[in-house]
Amino acid sequence: MNAVSKKDRILIAATELFTERGFDGTSMADIAERADVNHSLIFHYFGNKEKLWVAVKQHIAQQAQQDMQIIPSTDLPFNEFLLELFKRSIAFYEDNPQIIRMINWQRLEPVKKHTIGVTDSPEMQKWIRALGVYQQRGDIPTTYKLEFVVICMLSVASSIVLDPNVYIQSEHDKQEYINFCIRALLKMFSSPA
Repeated sequence: MNAVSKKDRILIAATELFTERGFDGTSMADIAERADVNHSLIFHYFGNKEKLWVAVKQHIAQQAQQDMQIIPSTDLPFNEFLLELFKRSIAFYEDNPQIIRMINWQRLEPVKKHTIGVTDSPEMQKWIRALGVYQQRGDIPTTYKLEFVVICMLSVASSIVLDPNVYIQSEHDKQEYINFCIRALLKMFSSPA
């Protein structure tokens, strides 16, 4: 039987507490107690609470990446790439309720905690590189900053899970919403910037 490393115990405890209590409602002492580690060890591994929050989100994304590849092949035509990307992104959010809870907590946290939101993570760099392929091919205007395109796409794709509403009640509704979003994005990308 493999023992769980202290760093992993911290990540597990932080994930549980951040999803239960949010950023402001969780102290480093709480995390240390739940992980059964010395308080200073958290700072050794993660630096501060903001960096631990980001590490937890990245850890969830990395684990999900092992189960499914979120970013499709850039060999696909752009419209098919977008469609598959949206489907996989929605599945990621549906399969990882912890990330949904953390995002919802972020919405409640004070604005000064901007470092806990979208970060320049390895996962975001994969999105930017993939979209860069389509920008080079002319599918995305070169005047569009790819980081902004990623934020827009993440917001639209996550909205179906983060903000459930009366208009999307079935799988058919969800597919119609995805198709609508893809058409809107393709129209936006084909318009002069």
